[in-house]
Amino acid sequence: MEPTQSVKNNALSGRSVRALNAIGAVALALTIALTFGQVVLRYIFNNPQAWAEEISRYLFIWITVIGIASAYYNDTNIKIDLLSGIGRKSLKKYVSIFRHICDMLAAMTLCYSGYIVMMNKIGTKFFTVPDLPQTLVHIAIPICFFFSVLCIATRIRTLINK
Repeated sequence: MEPTQSVKNNALSGRSVRALNAIGAVALALTIALTFGQVVLRYIFNNPQAWAEEISRYLFIWITVIGIASAYYNDTNIKIDLLSGIGRKSLKKYVSIFRHICDMLAAMTLCYSGYIVMMNKIGTKFFTVPDLPQTLVHIAIPICFFFSVLCIATRIRTLINK
């Protein structure tokens, strides 16, 4: 599904979503490779590696939050359309603005709480890969939800200007 014209024409959003999608694609490829390698090591060589499972789990977090940001960009996130189905056509614009404001408040809350968690994890290392900081995992949440807030704000601005 194509994003609405306002978000699509926003150069920052377009470049950002392409960069996030590229990161998500790399994370997905790494997850598949690590999982396949883990299966081979476990069932053929009887030598599973704990770090591969941990890294796969953390990559899955990145894949999930990138998917959320991409869904906000394309306006394909899960919605409750009960309110948009009732009322006159003239109210649909205001119902849509209200929905996007609720989405933006939720995304802002998740961005802020993700930032707090990330800051609390500074200096913490992975359990099985002590050379990598856990901040690499937790930074995904504030980055992706900040991007989501920008996309939603662009959508609200477009709806107001209609």
